[in-house]
Amino acid sequence: MEEKGLGAIEILRECFEAEMAYGLDVAVSLEDFEERRSRLAHLDRVYLTGGLHPSNAGSVSFETQEPKLREALSMQKVVALGEIGLDWYRNHGTPQQQRDLFVSQIELANELRMPVVIHNRDATSDILDVFAAHPPAAESVMHCFSARPRSCEALPRPRLLHIVRRKRHLQAVRGYPPRRSPYPGRPHLS
Repeated sequence: MEEKGLGAIEILRECFEAEMAYGLDVAVSLEDFEERRSRLAHLDRVYLTGGLHPSNAGSVSFETQEPKLREALSMQKVVALGEIGLDWYRNHGTPQQQRDLFVSQIELANELRMPVVIHNRDATSDILDVFAAHPPAAESVMHCFSARPRSCEALPRPRLLHIVRRKRHLQAVRGYPPRRSPYPGRPHLS
């Protein structure tokens, strides 16, 4: 946002003044996570995700990043693992590298009982195949979703809460939010 002349902190303050309850800042790499964490640490109602976006698939290995990722995910203001998923539009790394990175992170999230924030760009059938074999154990968010809303009917229930579309911002397609957060000390994503 800063590159476009928009001050992120000022925008968030205005949103909170307009009664926004919480903000979720989604990181795409561990370096990105550190930058976001340091920039937003003083904002009490802004929470973070930590994860490896599919764009990292050709350049990092999950095995080497896992210790740092676990450390990031253990921080109090981190409420989900993401943005993770598949991106066949940009073709980062090989399809198998993207799948392996995606599955490894879902398994880590399931071990830690954390939600995931999913990136799906032109990969709906493959995302559904991964979910069939490795379903997210916690309620989660589709952050980038390039398919038609009707394809959401095939998503695992009740695990995926919302679809975030770039053009329409937040569109609740299927919501099953519990009345309170299942994660002590952390807000619910809905």
